[in-house]
Amino acid sequence: MINSTIGKYKITRLIGEGGMASVYEAEHEMLGTKVAVKVLNPILSANTQIRDRFKNEAKMMASFNHPNITKIIDFDEQPHQLSIVMEFLEGEDLNEKIKRSGPLSQGAIKDIFLQTLSAFQYAHEKGVVHRDIKPSNIYVLPNGHVKILDFGIAKLFGQGNEMTQTGTQMGTPIYMSPEQVKADKSIDHRSDIYSLGVTMFYAINGKPPYNSDTDSQLDIFNKIVYEPLPVSSISGDFTELISKACNKNREERFQSCEEWLITLNKIYTKNEDKKPIILEDAQNNTLRKEKFAVNLEEEFDNLFIDKGRLRLMKIATTIQLIAFVWFILSFILWQSLGRIPIIFYWGFQAVIFLPLNFISLLVQYKFKLSLFLPKKEVILHLISSPAIVIIVFISNQLYWHWHLFGGVVNELFYYLQSLNLILLLGILEVIFSIRVLLKLRKLKA
Repeated sequence: MINSTIGKYKITRLIGEGGMASVYEAEHEMLGTKVAVKVLNPILSANTQIRDRFKNEAKMMASFNHPNITKIIDFDEQPHQLSIVMEFLEGEDLNEKIKRSGPLSQGAIKDIFLQTLSAFQYAHEKGVVHRDIKPSNIYVLPNGHVKILDFGIAKLFGQGNEMTQTGTQMGTPIYMSPEQVKADKSIDHRSDIYSLGVTMFYAINGKPPYNSDTDSQLDIFNKIVYEPLPVSSISGDFTELISKACNKNREERFQSCEEWLITLNKIYTKNEDKKPIILEDAQNNTLRKEKFAVNLEEEFDNLFIDKGRLRLMKIATTIQLIAFVWFILSFILWQSLGRIPIIFYWGFQAVIFLPLNFISLLVQYKFKLSLFLPKKEVILHLISSPAIVIIVFISNQLYWHWHLFGGVVNELFYYLQSLNLILLLGILEVIFSIRVLLKLRKLKA
């Protein structure tokens, strides 16, 4: 792709890529001006619905004329390639800024969110809901100017747009509104207001309200729907501000970004913090600069969860639970009796346990097991389950073909099978499968 041309633009380097699209830095062949080019994944280009969605993003953003929304310059359509050409940005997104500098001062929050709220008030007046507001979609230039990125999963509210009203959640989990989590088809601009409230919480606190390292995505979803945002860690007038923006009942939130803007200005007339938005002196080159044009959608995987996937996950986990219970029982019988019917133990392991466990693992990995359990538990499972499969497979081969290898290898087989490690891992997998099934049972449709 590098050094190739798209329309009038020559690709110079890759900026970033994901499952949905790749973003490149490019130059106009005659003028030499820099632009960013977002190229839809060629495989996804074959999907009519995704092509239409990509075109919809381009048309929508091209219709915008606001200083805080990324400008679309051009669009290129080829039989197997769609590209959006947009203005090139230099700076860092809000997520990077907070990670680098920590919680923002009140002055920085004012400067960033007055611009951000103004941009979304404009979009909402146009009838557009962003639906994926998060710190990485708010870009801060070195001079403090804010640009909103990535309207890739936005929709026109009130127009019955079926392309994104399929009963599927769209967005990034921590910043999703309760109605997004419940896949409410009547999502409107007040969902964006909730996500902006969570983003402001992150800017003030330096960390989001939910921890994806210790909570599964399902745990986070339940907290979003049923538990109030933990605003006790926020002091002053911002507690009431964020509580209102993030009310579970959208009728009790700010009903527009303009209303929020007015309230925010009132707070700052009472207590003005003069700390500048750029905490470091840009002239001393202490500000980390990263050339970046548009934040890619958080993978196509953010288009979860649908009922079909949940059913597949339930079936795969149930099969895995049965397989491991059978495996443990047969292992205990083998150890206690010394010999059990081959068809019950070895035949089961070779013909049923190995393929079923392998298929179940693939389903769980494909459909994002991290939705249901914390990352650490998922990692443990993805290590222990294949470890059992590998040990069982090797020991089975040694058992059936011991006469080819001799007595030493045969002894190795018995050593592998008698390891209590196998039994321990099997018990862990049973516990793991039960936990996933309980989470699935608790999930509200």
